[in-house]
Amino acid sequence: EYHKKALKIWLSVFGENHPYTGETYQEIASSYYELGEFEKALEFIEKAFKIKRGFVEESHKDISSTHLIFAKILFAQGKDETAQFHLEKAKKIAEKYNDKKLLEEIEKAGFTNPKGSYPLLEEKS
Repeated sequence: EYHKKALKIWLSVFGENHPYTGETYQEIASSYYELGEFEKALEFIEKAFKIKRGFVEESHKDISSTHLIFAKILFAQGKDETAQFHLEKAKKIAEKYNDKKLLEEIEKAGFTNPKGSYPLLEEKS
C-alpha cells in the first residue's frame, strides 16, 4: 500500500521514466512476490527493469537486484530457464562489484521461494 502511494507521488513529480519510479516499481514487484501474486509481481518488475535499463548499463550494480527479483518471480512461475538467465546475470554483476549482500542473498535463496527450493547456480569451469 505504501509503495503504491510512493509510486503515485513519484509519477506526479517525476513522471514514468525516472529512476525513483523504477525503484518503486521494483519494490512493488517484491511485495507482490512475497504475497505470492506472481503475475502482478512480473508486471511491475518488467516496468522497473525497462526504466532502470534506460538510465544505467546492463552491467551496472543497480540492475543486479532487479535481475534477482526477476529470477525469483520467474522461478515461482515455473519459468526456470528464463529465471536461470536472470539469476546468472545477477550473480555476474554482484561478483563484478563484490556486492557481498546480494551474493549472500543469491546463495541463501538457494533458491527458496513460496513454491519450493531451487538449486544454486552451477559453477562453470
